[in-house]
Amino acid sequence: MISPLIRLVLRDPGLLAEHIGGYSALARHELRECRQRLLRRLAWLLLLFGSLLTGVVLTGVSVLMWALQG
Repeated sequence: MISPLIRLVLRDPGLLAEHIGGYSALARHELRECRQRLLRRLAWLLLLFGSLLTGVVLTGVSVLMWALQG
């Protein structure tokens, strides 16, 4: 006895191709969104690192100015 799925694929092979095409489009869309989220996260991390570095430099400058005054 042939299963209904195999019977359907044999009767209409274009349906299987369309189904696979839909899944590949979904995978492409998900990968594109994942890449955008990753790039956005990287940009935020770079901004965070730059802000921390700026804070450290300004703290060092303020300590040097305090040491020169005192």
